[in-house]
Amino acid sequence: ILLKDPNDANAMVYLGLSNVGVERSEILWKRALQTGDLSEEQTLQVKIDLAFSYVIRGQYASALEKMMALENDIQRLNKPYLSVSFHSDRGMIYERLDRLIEAEADLLFAIDLQKRHGYDTNTERAFNVLGFIALKRSAQSSGDDKDRFLAQAEQYFRLQYEAASRIAKKRSQAEALYFLGDVELQRG
Repeated sequence: ILLKDPNDANAMVYLGLSNVGVERSEILWKRALQTGDLSEEQTLQVKIDLAFSYVIRGQYASALEKMMALENDIQRLNKPYLSVSFHSDRGMIYERLDRLIEAEADLLFAIDLQKRHGYDTNTERAFNVLGFIALKRSAQSSGDDKDRFLAQAEQYFRLQYEAASRIAKKRSQAEALYFLGDVELQRG
């Protein structure tokens, strides 16, 4: 499509979402934004994806800064799928920054919003990161608290597996099983 129409903003956005690599995705998304042909909703989604690309490069503080710059526009548009994308991605950023309470709040909000609106775009990812949060808390605890957090991690990874099964995401199913095994290893 881009060979026929090099300025097709929608093609750039979707190609950027495919598995072309972080750098190429960023180039495509920035080109798509420069065309001015995207709706305000598409523009915000692309900016969320660009902000999250900083996570992939390990630049968590920059990712959070870019994400926070979008918050007012996300709230103003009040589109559930944008809110889900924003809160689930920001929750993942908070988790990487060890801001676990904020991460948990954003992720649970994103899951609730998806349930209320009947779609499952980021649910399995959100459950996965909630499992990581529980594992982090377990590592910082001992005795009954450690066991409680391991049980919570197990529950989240099971929910990840169920959500991934609903949308046929095989990679996420395998990931959930891997982390369920890790929980069992930590239990001895």
